[in-house]
Amino acid sequence: MKYLLLFLLALSPSFLQAQTDSLAIRHCISELFEGMHQSDTSRIKACFSPHFRLVSILDQDKVQIITDFEAFLQPFTQIEAGSIEERILACQIQIDGYLATVWTPYLFFYKEKLLHCGVNAFQLHKTEGGWKILHITDTRRKEGCE
Repeated sequence: MKYLLLFLLALSPSFLQAQTDSLAIRHCISELFEGMHQSDTSRIKACFSPHFRLVSILDQDKVQIITDFEAFLQPFTQIEAGSIEERILACQIQIDGYLATVWTPYLFFYKEKLLHCGVNAFQLHKTEGGWKILHITDTRRKEGCE
């Protein structure tokens, strides 16, 4: 009986939609990091909402906020393709309708050298064009990056 209930739940439209959304969100975030790795600003741009905001928590008293999307993209126009890599260690997704939150611990490499690590906290919203990144808050630290 327990297995029958699990099977029926798995076939429910809301369960299937959540799985579809989860895959689309993972794809959106993967596309962002692949675009960053390739220094492909058009690929990066396709991942974002026009209402973008980036908040980087650099330490207890230092927070950097970027709301100008072109300022966010600008470094990728100067970085050699393949020189940066952000490795995602895990991905936790929460979805409620048109809102998703994604938590991704990461390691950040430049020319294969580990520069820092931390966590990305993404806020995405579902649009007619798919899931788009609305907001990223990240932490950056140089210690404890095993």
